[in-house]
Amino acid sequence: MKRGYKLHDKFDPDWVPPWELDPTLHPFECIESTRAKRRFCDGIRIADNSRVMIKLVKTAKTELPIMQYLSTPELRKDPRNHTVPLIDAIPVPADDDTVMLVMPLLLEFDDLPFRRVGEVVECLEQFFEMDRDACSGNLMMDVNPLITTDWHPWKWRTQDGYNKKIQWVDRWITRPNRYYLIDFDLSRRFVDRRLALFSGNWGQDRTVPEMSPTAYCDGLKVDVYQMGNSINRLIRYYPDLQNVMQPLANALTVKDPTQRPSARQAVRLLKKFIEVVPQHEMKRRIWRHGYYTLTQKERFLVQYCGKQSFF
Repeated sequence: MKRGYKLHDKFDPDWVPPWELDPTLHPFECIESTRAKRRFCDGIRIADNSRVMIKLVKTAKTELPIMQYLSTPELRKDPRNHTVPLIDAIPVPADDDTVMLVMPLLLEFDDLPFRRVGEVVECLEQFFEMDRDACSGNLMMDVNPLITTDWHPWKWRTQDGYNKKIQWVDRWITRPNRYYLIDFDLSRRFVDRRLALFSGNWGQDRTVPEMSPTAYCDGLKVDVYQMGNSINRLIRYYPDLQNVMQPLANALTVKDPTQRPSARQAVRLLKKFIEVVPQHEMKRRIWRHGYYTLTQKERFLVQYCGKQSFF
């Protein structure tokens, strides 16, 4: 409260768990019992009632100074800056080794379903301007324009953390949408791109062919490969994208890094791809496949009757 943020009631010393008030409840049935996840905690910024995510990081790592640099007023004005804004950095009392980073509350970029080719293209345009470890787990979206109800940060498909489902609209309606890159604990800042060399295995995508514990590789080429793999992941979930996006994904995931495009070349490839895709193709419907795939009847209800589905 002293720094202008309010945490969940469970952090109040006088808070009483709901399972103590209602003997029929079991702690495992209550979202409050699992609200905090490792180094993360959600909260509310009192000044504007906006929701935030608070992350504990070690001051010895590069995450804090890199986020401070990327959140300077000059860089925040740059429309190509899709890194998550750093709202505040709060020292942890009696712990000089840890700091709390305050950021906007976001959702993974593909949690809500894509419904048109152009929605995916808008997403990729922004992600291609990002940096290290650009794999799917670090790619986020500001869903507040889409979700028209409250949504629970740890059980996002619900409003209350239990059974009351959220309501939302398609990304096509809320364009332009905003996507962000999070998690900078592996990031480094280089004046000379030729010095961006790394060894070992890092990041969430461990399929990068040139990664080695004994040899150095170009970290920027690794970025390109990881972005290509993120496109492959989208194609697996949305097979309707394969004809238009597989050539781009293949170009970015060439096994030989010397034959792989640089980050700037990858951006140019995407721009050329967008130029040749006709507008009617951008509007074409796509459907998510997975452990459940909508039937033709369900697709009709989504497309023409306003029915909502997470699939």
